[in-house]
Amino acid sequence: MFFRKLYNSSIFTSWISQLIKIVFSLITLPIILNKFKVEEVNVWFLYATIVGIGQGIQYGFNSTFIRFFSYSFAGIKIKYFFKIKNKITNSEVNKFDKDEFSDLFSVLKITFLLITTLYFLLLISIGSYAVKTPISYLENPNEGWITWFVVVISTSFNIYMSIYQIFLRGFNKIALLNRIITIVNLFGIIVILIIGLYFASLLSLIIGVQFIAILTSVSLYIMALKANNCFLYKVPKRKFRLDIFKEVWDSAWKSGTATIFATIMKHVSGIIVAQLFSPVTSASFLLTKRLFELLETLTMVTFQAKIPEIASLRGVGDIKRLIPLLRRVLTLSYGVYVIGVFVLLFFGDFFISLIKANSNLGSPLLIISFTFSTLIVRWAGINLAISNQANYVYEHIIGTITFIFYFIFVLLLYKYIGVIVFPISIMIATMITAPIIINRTYKTLDTTFIDFEKYIFFPTLLLVIILCAIYIFL
Repeated sequence: MFFRKLYNSSIFTSWISQLIKIVFSLITLPIILNKFKVEEVNVWFLYATIVGIGQGIQYGFNSTFIRFFSYSFAGIKIKYFFKIKNKITNSEVNKFDKDEFSDLFSVLKITFLLITTLYFLLLISIGSYAVKTPISYLENPNEGWITWFVVVISTSFNIYMSIYQIFLRGFNKIALLNRIITIVNLFGIIVILIIGLYFASLLSLIIGVQFIAILTSVSLYIMALKANNCFLYKVPKRKFRLDIFKEVWDSAWKSGTATIFATIMKHVSGIIVAQLFSPVTSASFLLTKRLFELLETLTMVTFQAKIPEIASLRGVGDIKRLIPLLRRVLTLSYGVYVIGVFVLLFFGDFFISLIKANSNLGSPLLIISFTFSTLIVRWAGINLAISNQANYVYEHIIGTITFIFYFIFVLLLYKYIGVIVFPISIMIATMITAPIIINRTYKTLDTTFIDFEKYIFFPTLLLVIILCAIYIFL
């Protein structure tokens, strides 16, 4: 019974899935750092940054559709989606409507076709310009351009195919989705090990990693078709409805725009550093940034595993069950972050030296800056996600303000503090928007900032401060 619960647990399978992804990355990392020249390391991390931008854009629109699918599955009619933020009691009997779900699914496919097309065109144009200089440093620039073409095609394909991952998440098939991702990535570990031991090159490794990403998308597509007794086959086929698209787009563009801003702020630093600094400095910065991104992802996935359940409870106004669920999930999420920070601060250099890498972690000041900026950004992101589940979407306002102040601080402080300007600027810009977040999000939960966070975020912040102080003074 215990193992069955773990097998079907969304949080546990999310942890396992993400840990396997991290193992996948950590196996790839020594190959890159040990066998590649610093110019190749620089290109690799730059590609990872660009792929991250694509994933960020995808996630911005994913979140809206996952939420709406969860509403639909809970029996909430589309016309009531925008009244959810005012519901604080569960007083309705709801029935799932296949026709409305089919309308949403048709809108999803058209929307992601447009997003994929736009993303592809941006990579071909602006993306190619961004990678031109780093590729020119390679011993064989032609091989660099081939790898770039592979990245463009595979990431564009995966963005469109994410519609089936959205379906699985929206129907709360998180455990199933995570098991598939885990199995594919376990196979990917074997593939990468073989490539690393016998065929290590920038081209072979890029092809191997992108092949695994495509295989994951195809596997999720197959399982989505089989899920819920082949539910997608049974759903009536409906034509694209402009009125439904307008309803969905009213939330989707806000989440999408905010996520695009957040993604640009998160990843533009890597592109700028790759252009302006030597490959050695750039590789060190990108390595540090990448490790914190892995930690941030592991923190996020714990919360995201419960988003369909959170959306369903919020959709029907069941606040009494929602608040305890949020507190449990957020305690786990922040706990994961604190453990990850501890490992990075006190064992990061050791692990990097253990693999005899050709690149190092950044300075202690850069590491501390990333530690606090990542925590503050996660707090803001989690709160905006909680607000979104009530279909009270204001993250486009937060995103715009943060975006503007981020670049203002980068321009003002860059000459004085160097590369740490990027994590410092995003942290300060996010803190400027904190009063708006505090004023709005907690009202949707019928609680206050102090009451909700006194046993969650405040202890987390204190623990991180203590760990950083010990790290500095040891």
